[in-house]
Order: sequence, then C-alpha cells, then structure tokens
Amino acid sequence: EIRVKALTAYAATLLRIGDVEGARRAAQAGATVAEGRPESEAIEAFGTLGQTRAQVGDTEAASDNFRHALDLAMRSGAHQSASIALMNEASLRRSSGELCPALAAAVHAVALAHDEPSLRAYARFEEGATWLALGDFGAAGAALAEARQVAAGCQDADLQLGCLIEEAVLCRRASLFEEALARGLTALAFIERSSVGLSDELTTAGRAQRVRLPQVVIGAAGAVGPEAAWSIVERCRAVALLSSIGGKRAADATDRTEALQALAASAKQAADDLARDVAQHSEAGDLRGEALFALRRRAADAVAAADAARERVQREKGLHAATVPTAFASPADVAAMLRPGQVFVSICTLDDQAFALVVAHGRSDVRYVELGESRKLVAKYDEVREAALNEEPRAAAVARKAGADLLARLALPSSTTSIVLSVDAELADVPFGALAAAGPTPIAVAMAPSATVWQALRAYPVVKDRPALVAGISDYEFDFADTTRRVYLNGGGLASLPTATTEAARAAGANGTLLTDAQATEPAVRAAMGSPDGWDAVHVVCHGVIHPRVPALSGLALRPAGTDDGFFDVREVLDLRIRTNLVVLAACQTGLGKVYAGEGIWGLGRAFMLAGAPRVLVSLWKVDDAATTELMSAFHDGRRAGLGSADALRRAQEHVRETPGWAHPRYWAAWQLWGLPD
Repeated sequence: EIRVKALTAYAATLLRIGDVEGARRAAQAGATVAEGRPESEAIEAFGTLGQTRAQVGDTEAASDNFRHALDLAMRSGAHQSASIALMNEASLRRSSGELCPALAAAVHAVALAHDEPSLRAYARFEEGATWLALGDFGAAGAALAEARQVAAGCQDADLQLGCLIEEAVLCRRASLFEEALARGLTALAFIERSSVGLSDELTTAGRAQRVRLPQVVIGAAGAVGPEAAWSIVERCRAVALLSSIGGKRAADATDRTEALQALAASAKQAADDLARDVAQHSEAGDLRGEALFALRRRAADAVAAADAARERVQREKGLHAATVPTAFASPADVAAMLRPGQVFVSICTLDDQAFALVVAHGRSDVRYVELGESRKLVAKYDEVREAALNEEPRAAAVARKAGADLLARLALPSSTTSIVLSVDAELADVPFGALAAAGPTPIAVAMAPSATVWQALRAYPVVKDRPALVAGISDYEFDFADTTRRVYLNGGGLASLPTATTEAARAAGANGTLLTDAQATEPAVRAAMGSPDGWDAVHVVCHGVIHPRVPALSGLALRPAGTDDGFFDVREVLDLRIRTNLVVLAACQTGLGKVYAGEGIWGLGRAFMLAGAPRVLVSLWKVDDAATTELMSAFHDGRRAGLGSADALRRAQEHVRETPGWAHPRYWAAWQLWGLPD
C-alpha cells in the first residue's frame, strides 16, 4: 500500500514540474504494483497513469486507464472516485474534439457527484465547458453559473476563476463583447485579489489564467479603440506577471524577517538532526529495515520544510516593486518617460489578429497598428530566430525582410533612434536587434515585460561612482557533487571556456573588482553582488544552465565552496537584494526559460530584474566565445564613453557584424537588453 501511494505521489509530483515521461514511468510502476491490490489503491494509481498518458498525447491509452479506474470505483461503490475518473475522461475527450463522448462522461460525473457539492461543481464545470464547445450557449451558461456559485461557497479560487474565464469565452463567442469584457475584467481583478490561492499552469484554471483570459479580454477590447486596448493589454501582462510570483497578498506582506528566519532555522535544525542520526545509525551498523525507512521519511520531511522556507522567502522577501502594480501605466505616463528619439511599442499576438500599440515621445495618444494574422507573424519571426541560430546563409536577408516590413507597418517618426519593446511570450526569444538593423538609420532596442514594469524599473536607485564587479570562469576542471550534476546537468559535466577570463578582465577595466576561476565561488560571487555600496555593473562570464520546465532550477555555474553547490539558481537570485545599474549574464541562453502566455519568459534574466537590476543583458542561444568577448569589450567601452546601455549594445553588435568572419547574425544578434535603455 505504501509503495503504491509513494509511486502515485511521485508521478503526480513529476507531472506537476513537467517531467511527463518520468511521471509516466512512475505511474506505470504504481499501476503495476496496484494490480491485485484493494481497489481503493488501484483507482488513484490508474487515474494518475491516465493523466500522464494524456499529457504525452496517448489519448486512447489514457482513456483506457480512466475507464479502468471508473470500473474499479463503480465496483467498490466509490462514487466520488468514479466521478473524478469521468471528469478526467470528459476533459480528455473534449481536448481531442470528441465532444459527444465528453458530454456523456461529464453528465454522468455530475450524477455521481450529487452528494458532494464541491465535486459536483467541478463536474458541472466540465459539462459547461463541453456545452460551450458544442455551441449550446444556454446550457453552457447555466452549468458554469451553478459551478461558479458553488465554488464561491466553497472558497475554491481555482474553480471560480475557471468559470469566470469560460463565461467570458462564451460571451465573446456569442458576440456579447461588452459582457465578455466585463467578465474578463472581473477575472483579472479576481487574480489580483486571490492569486496566492491559485494553482499552477498545469491545472485547468491555471492554464486558462495564462492563456485564455488575455485572449478573451484583448479580443473583446479590439473594437473599443486604442486607449482601451492599451489598458487591457497592459493590465493582462502586469497581472499575469504578478500572479506567477505569488500574487498581491504575498506582495503586500509587511516585513516578516523574524518569521522567515525562524522558518529557515527550523528547516536547518531538522536537516542537522537528520544528519546526526544518520551518522549514529551508520556507526552502529543498523542503517536498514525500519531504521532506514524512518530516516528516509524524516529526510522527506526535512526537504519539505526547507522548500517551504525557501518558497516563503521568495514570495515575501524576493518580490520587488516591479511585480506589484498599484496602478497601470497609461500612454500619457509612458510618453512622459520617453526621451527624444524614443518610442514605446507593445506588440500583441494573443488574439487571432496581431496588432501593435505605439506611443512616441511628446505625445499622449496611442496609435493602433494592425500586423496581420498572429499565427503568420509569429511564424515569420520564428524563422528569423531559427535562421540566425542555425547559421543559415539566408539569415541576414530573412531578418532584413522581416525587420523592414515591421518598421514600415509601425511607421515610426523619422527621428526614432530607440525602441522600448514589450511583446507576448510567443515573441520573447526573437532577436529584435537583428530586425531593427533593417532600417535606414540605426535603432537601439530594449525589451520590457510591460509598460507598468518599465515604469517601476525607473524607480530603482541609480548607483553612482562605483566600479564594476566581474566574475569569470575559464577552467571547469573541477567536480560538482553527484546530486548537483543530476539536478542541473543530467549527470554530465561542463566544458572549459578558454576566453572567459579574458572577457572578464576587459569588462572589469582598470578599476573593476575581478573574481576569476578559483576566486569565482558561489558564496564569494553572491556576497559581492549583495554589497550595500552597489556596483555600476555586475558582469558574470560562465556557463548558464537553463531548465525549460522548472525555472527555479535555471542558474549560473560557478565554483562550489563550503556548503554551496556551485549553481547560483533562480531561487537564490530572488533571495538577493542587489544594487547595480546593470547585470550582464555573459553565458549561453540566459535569456531563455519557461514561457508563460501573456507574461513572457521566466528565467535568470527576470530573476535578476526582480532582485534589483533595472537592466539585464542576456543571450538567446549558445554564443561564440571569441565573438562574445569582442562584443562585450565594445559594449563596456561604449558605456564608459557615456552611451546608454541600448545604444552601447547596438554599436557593439555593429562592431562585431563588421568584423571579418562574424557578419552572420549567429555571432551578434543573440544579445538582448531587458529593462531601461539609457
């Protein structure tokens, strides 16, 4: 029984963090063990196995698992478990377009859940969503309204949000645009109030929160004018960002240093006690049987306590002003912040039709620019990125064509020299510097999650009269711990970076503080970054490790020392309070991470911005060492000469592009500046 439960829980955890294949193997093992066991154990095991198979697209196998769980539940009279199995079946069939079987399963689930109001509410939600897919708006509206009412009584934030969004979709499909917009705005306000209680993106409501809600409200606002469209886009992006890092209730928390310290101390004490007992049992030679089982259970408890402590620190201490919008930046606010020659461009691809909203310096109005079908626009820009990344001979021509088309559509003032660009997640990894190079005059580009976040970044303190802090590692001929390698490197190692210390020395200049190779340990670099005096710039040259499913495991590979494993990951960055004008993450793919629709990429770049950096320079792909060393040297020379960061990056990219052998965008277009351009 314990083994079945452990494997099922393990599979559910792996599924939650995105390791679908690992979850499938664990769930299969649990289902195998459950065969022949009491039906109550097997029901959950086969339900979890079905969920993992649904995630990998094995619809028929998943349906078989759900049906098996249903048969077991009905045979044992477990009607609640049977209802859950039917809801899983309904969701699976609906997602694969088999609407009549989906409706039959949902209606059956409602009937079996009649004695349990909260379960009936979820079943009615599935029924309503299926009626909506079938086009019966009356039946869908009635089912969703009942589900939302019960969810409110049960204080189920996930289900309330899911119902609001489905109702907004219903209104939009029925061409009731004002009602769709009203429901969508209610859902946005609900996220602002309640997002701490919402589940992650793998749940039905969580996925809807990040994908369908922006689509609905932006689509409904498309006909009400540029000002309203600006307001909706800005609010969607800012709220999506807010909800992803814990919500307004966490962000509004007062200083709880003592409580956080007590929580962390408790977790550390549990780990210390565990280590002591392991040592004692090892010396006594009885580390087996019940003693071993008990220690393993305590180890799990200690890890859970440590994770809880770290999560709470992240949510309450790690949040920064940029994530807590009390008001949303208007076009007039943005126009007042822009400098001569600057424009703010917000590109939205969440609706079927892509559009841009343009605000120029000295003007308080916003222009609405149609950009064609979103699908085609995203495909065009993906082609630019892939051609550059794969070093295709046509890459420069593809970028010029796409850039010329974009600039022509935007019809920017002839005096434009700098663009602050906010885009949806689908475009967050596009090398817009290569597109901007297509114009008749050079244009510098800086990226921003939203205008509201950009406005908040301008409130970050400016560090004056301080040198740069630079860390670099060329020699990776040292060992990480086995556990560390498995977590961050899939059991592998890291190659040396021959030019890293050269780049670091150039970036530091004559007055910078330089930590290289043996000096560039994780605790040394972290302590230096946290200096209360601050730095003009923080520049790190090392390997970057990006986890595409779990952003918290993305990090910078430094040297281990003491109890630090050497990987300065997103969680640890969020614990940092950093005072600097600029962070340069001169490692491969530091601009990548997990993509969340409506909010962008969550990874190292965003983490350093939240930790206090108003500008972060990141890379979009694996960069060439020699070209990067030259680019970074030119970039810092430009900043020392008085150029803003965006202009310095543009000129450094031009310098590399004009160097023989490095004209291809593969060598220079990967670098992207997030935050303030000046």
